[in-house]
Amino acid sequence: MVDLSLLLTEEDLRRRFGSATLERAVDYVRRGNVLACSHQVDHDGDLDVRGSVEGSAGVVYTVHVSAGLSGDGVWVYGRAAARWERAASTRSPSC
Repeated sequence: MVDLSLLLTEEDLRRRFGSATLERAVDYVRRGNVLACSHQVDHDGDLDVRGSVEGSAGVVYTVHVSAGLSGDGVWVYGRAAARWERAASTRSPSC
């Protein structure tokens, strides 16, 4: 399994995703906007994280992040898609 805390520094995350995106993600976690989160290791040993996040306008987004190691080092892929619905008031702990 990929231990992202050992392989990706905060500076590396800022380079990959931009400071504004990283700061928004941290703020969402702090404010409890992560509604659901799960993670698993796939058959290749890569980390797969999926969750739901309430955005700033109350729209719920499905988020998917994968990370792994290749011959070139660490790779990270992420995407988010809005479901265009307002968030319910119930929140689950983040992973």
